Amino acid sequence: MAEQIQQADEAIYDVDPPAERFRIESLQRDAASYPYVDPTSLATLDRLSGMLKSSAGNFDEASADYDRGIARLTIAGLTEGDAMARLLVAKAAIEQQNDHLSSARALAQKAEAMLIRLHGTESPELIEVQCALGLIDYLEGRLSEAIEHYQMGLSHSPVRARDHVAHASLSLDLAVFSDRYGDSLAMMRYARQALVEAQAFMPAHHSSWGAIYSNSASFYTGMGRFDEAAEFAQRAIDFCKERFGEVSFELGNSQRFLAIVRLRQGRLDEALHLIDLALANLRVAKIDAGNRFVEGDTYRALARTELARHHPQLAEAAVRKAFASLARNHVKTGFEALLNYELALAQTMAGRYTDALASVDKALDSLRKRRAPYETDRTNAETLRARILARLGRTTEAWTGALVVGQAMTARLADLRVGQRVLASSAVDYRVNFGRLAEIAVAAHQNEAAFRYAQLAAYSELASSSVALAARAAAANPEAAAHVRALQDMQVQLDHLERRRNFALASGGSDAAKLSAQITTSETAVAREADAVRQTFPGYDALTQAQPEAPDTASRALKPGEALLLLAPSDDRLAVLVLSQRGLTATSSALDSVTLKASVQRIRSAIDQHKSIALSDSWALGRHVFGPTVLKALSGIRELSVVGSGPLMTLPLGMLLTAPPVQGGLRAQPYAIRKFALAVRPQLTQALVSNKPTSSAFLGVGAPALGPAREWLRSGARLAAAKPALEDGIADVGVLLELASLPGSAGELQKIARSIPAPGNRVLTGQAATEAAFRAEPLDAYGVIAFATHGLVSGELEGLNEPALVLTPPAGKAVSSDNDGLLTASEIAGLHLNARWVILSACNTGAGIDAGAAGYSGLARSFIQAGAQSLLVSLWPVRDDAAARLSADTVRYATHGMTQARALRRATLDLIADRSIADGGNPAVWAPFSLVRQ
Repeated sequence: MAEQIQQADEAIYDVDPPAERFRIESLQRDAASYPYVDPTSLATLDRLSGMLKSSAGNFDEASADYDRGIARLTIAGLTEGDAMARLLVAKAAIEQQNDHLSSARALAQKAEAMLIRLHGTESPELIEVQCALGLIDYLEGRLSEAIEHYQMGLSHSPVRARDHVAHASLSLDLAVFSDRYGDSLAMMRYARQALVEAQAFMPAHHSSWGAIYSNSASFYTGMGRFDEAAEFAQRAIDFCKERFGEVSFELGNSQRFLAIVRLRQGRLDEALHLIDLALANLRVAKIDAGNRFVEGDTYRALARTELARHHPQLAEAAVRKAFASLARNHVKTGFEALLNYELALAQTMAGRYTDALASVDKALDSLRKRRAPYETDRTNAETLRARILARLGRTTEAWTGALVVGQAMTARLADLRVGQRVLASSAVDYRVNFGRLAEIAVAAHQNEAAFRYAQLAAYSELASSSVALAARAAAANPEAAAHVRALQDMQVQLDHLERRRNFALASGGSDAAKLSAQITTSETAVAREADAVRQTFPGYDALTQAQPEAPDTASRALKPGEALLLLAPSDDRLAVLVLSQRGLTATSSALDSVTLKASVQRIRSAIDQHKSIALSDSWALGRHVFGPTVLKALSGIRELSVVGSGPLMTLPLGMLLTAPPVQGGLRAQPYAIRKFALAVRPQLTQALVSNKPTSSAFLGVGAPALGPAREWLRSGARLAAAKPALEDGIADVGVLLELASLPGSAGELQKIARSIPAPGNRVLTGQAATEAAFRAEPLDAYGVIAFATHGLVSGELEGLNEPALVLTPPAGKAVSSDNDGLLTASEIAGLHLNARWVILSACNTGAGIDAGAAGYSGLARSFIQAGAQSLLVSLWPVRDDAAARLSADTVRYATHGMTQARALRRATLDLIADRSIADGGNPAVWAPFSLVRQ
């Protein structure tokens, strides 16, 4: 009998759940009929029975089983042994699930001491104990201690299959903790480790698979990689249906994860359906104490979905249900302030400004105590409050509040204590908040301030890449480079301390005061190192800090017939500013973020599906950008430089309509390109321009030798590959080879080369298009440099935190980032160019629409820093014939004396008028390029 129970213990998860229950129940019946079974075997049987009941959500019954086993061993005098230790750990898990953390800790510590006495400190028996103690630390708000316990657990080498399963669970939880810690690289490393170990040792029906899939979905969502997130969330749903049936907490939680992904993707009907399914499951499922927040969080996702659908009443109802769920389940999550903020958003959308002010004030009562003035949760609420006051007619009070939060955010962008990852994580929120401030400034007739805030909204999307470019520039000075590296390390540590403090505050942990003191000490050290950076590299501030220009300064750089157009979208208004030699005009239009995003998505979707765009969408956007006040201010203007942010900047503005659609098909429409030559400016501050004459020679690089045409590498299977795309800044060749080769790009480059006949033209394609070959060229001898390849945005590959271009990787393993097949933005910034034109005809050069201009402007700023004067950047995959013609004609017209913007306009209008070009009137064909210039 003892042998059978031992076999059941070793194989507890090696059979299907119904078979598990049948085996344990059979053994219990057999044990009852045996004349004698040793107490250790009976106690083991009690533990196995409890484990099955716990996994089914029957925590009280499981606790009774564990108590029975502990009592058996105690009566038999077997209080010191592996059987007792494992029962204590199992009992601790039940106490933790019931929110009895002190009792859970005492039981786990007792088990730990016992196992150390029995086996020493290196035994794999300690893995499960360290997991239990780490989870208790986490729930008590001690994030650092939780990570330490889990890392100790991982340090014990697994011996048995159950040790490997425990390792996988530890790795998964460490990925969650690392995410909270703000360490995305560690998060993905642990998540990958969990998946790999689980695939090798965890049975296909093990209950932990649901958590592995769901948390992987959450990780990828946080990184903005929604396709992978959706794949993992769907795997979690499929697993939970098979493992737990059609009704379970696990299934509801998995449906919640996929709903959040669909919400972020803008697939709102799918999100709503999934939320309904999740709530139906969560209402009837048994939920342990550690997961009682999930129902409330699902209602919060419902509120956000209804806000995105522009249904404020339904959003408000969902927020109130979230509050009711938290109260009913006695949950204090720390996101009550966020619920009040979302309630205020719904009430503002419904025009109930007095109610909205009361709600946002409730949110700020908490956030002003728990969050620094620059943290995004607080800046979101502060800027919303200022908007609400403006709508209530309390303009002076609104403007006073706007100034305070504006100063906090501006100082944050200029603060050398803030690292690249922090700036990247706050980019979207800061862009929205500066857009709100621009709107408030227009309403308060503070036009110069609106001009400044519109620039800051655009800059906030680029702040992260600015830091990377500055670090690259500093690398030329070894002393400065050393200080920059030290500063970056200190910035990461400071960010970790701040996240730990915020976690402790939200969780009611006792470490907040101690962490605050450590933060103060760390800030002093960072400030000292920042001073050292400035002393050894005086240009660092200029490269990393926002430097918005005043209207008077900017207007002096304008020529007759030129103007600046600044666009700053907010929740339900679009601030539009026009600056010319005649002065500054500021207005706003009632374009809400939901309509804006939906119109852009429909246009981009039509282009992706090779369909004609709906002119109604082009006019829906164009009438707000080019409204009557703006067109009047643009009277006599022929050339526009655009500074903007948000989804609108993922479209070339030339494809928008300046008047309602007319009869005559796509070629006959009143596109903005007919009135204006347009160029995008990443920021208004002028870059230094080389006085060295530019050559007319052409260098083309592209059509890299990669893999065959196949599914894009963002497939969720990437995580299982057991390796990141970059390690220590060097790309993994195997990952790059998963990208498809682009043989058509070679012909495109050859066409451009033939259309720009000049001595010294060079084209590097296929096996010749390596990073080493490109660097070996006399780059400052080329006046035109074109890339036709894959363009990647930050986060698209694991470990890639800046935009990059893909070239042919070396054979075998790359040993240096200078020839690994990935030309990153910071590497580009370190090149020495003297090109009048850089052409980026790259597949996927643009980012998702939420990223605004950041996806391509990050590369543009790199090339400008390297010495390029202007860039032609494709915002979607370009048809080869159109790409070659547009780029070649643009360069040719500019060579004959036109400005770059007017040259692109002339080339575009020629293509539209040429009826020999198939579908040439479709903006998908003629409008892919955006001109980005200094």
